[in-house]
Amino acid sequence: MATDPDEWAARRAQRLGVIEATFDPLPVDSPVAREWGRLAAAVAERGGRPRRRAIDLVIAATANVHHVALLTADTADLTIIDDLVKLQALD
Repeated sequence: MATDPDEWAARRAQRLGVIEATFDPLPVDSPVAREWGRLAAAVAERGGRPRRRAIDLVIAATANVHHVALLTADTADLTIIDDLVKLQALD
């Protein structure tokens, strides 16, 4: 584990480079934004706080638009809308 801030930053930059070279990210575009709005409204209607879950909802909206399951280590983050998002727990 890196203890020096410069070494830590260099390792993170290297890891990011590997990730960027490994796959093409899915865009956050108009369809994703519309789906985010739908999911955020559902969270609010169900008594949740969508702003608190904004990033989780962007990821969920992206998964929905691209018709893929959302892989997550913590399904509890999206329990409030688990009927609207196909969740798959990481083991």
